[in-house]
Amino acid sequence: MHAEDRAEHSIFSSTAEEDWEEPRSICWLAVAALVLGVLSFGAVFIPLMWLLPVAGSTVALAALFSLMRDTERRQLGRGPAWIGLVLCLIFLTWGVSHQLARQYLVARQSQVFGERWLQMILAGQVQEAYQLRLHPSERRGSAAEVASFLARDEESRFAFEQFAREDLLVDLLELGPQATVQPVGTEGFESHRSRFEGRVDTIALRYRVQGDRDGSPESLVVRLVLSRSRERELPEASWRVVQFERESVTRA
Repeated sequence: MHAEDRAEHSIFSSTAEEDWEEPRSICWLAVAALVLGVLSFGAVFIPLMWLLPVAGSTVALAALFSLMRDTERRQLGRGPAWIGLVLCLIFLTWGVSHQLARQYLVARQSQVFGERWLQMILAGQVQEAYQLRLHPSERRGSAAEVASFLARDEESRFAFEQFAREDLLVDLLELGPQATVQPVGTEGFESHRSRFEGRVDTIALRYRVQGDRDGSPESLVVRLVLSRSRERELPEASWRVVQFERESVTRA
């Protein structure tokens, strides 16, 4: 081969080698982070799905770390990894703040309902208070309707009489309407979904009831367990007293 031919061959070979580049691959961690970021939208409404944005953030950071180590930029996926990370952080923050705000509102509503229920007993409205221990679908309207129903239904009348004879209720009645009711704490909050009632919230509250009995000051600490359901047939949420019990009593 002549020198000119060899030179020409060398020129064309080097040019071809410079023009040829190795195909860039896709970073599948970045793709997974993007998918998890989109699916993390469910974390806004379902606390159990908070695991998705947590897992998505971990995968996105792993993808970005892997891409940073790829100094020759042989992998694609920086954009999807960043988008997935941002979506995960947004939906996780949104979900947590939404849940905390909802718990606060439910706690405030339950506190007002529980205080009103205790004041109802102190005022001697036992039948009305008993109605709020029943499921919303079992309640009656006016006091006259409640009395008429209890007179006709023996089983319901027996249940009401048991409620009216409970020691704590009798003690509250003896304190009378002049007694004061003060919330003293929240013990716990639970939420789950029921097939027939939708979302059901349950919360335990403690109240201090202070009044006079037989001329002596007395203070009762009462624990209430309240339940809140939103049935499909009812447009508004309904509260009921699931349990009430005495925690302590203090006499002067």
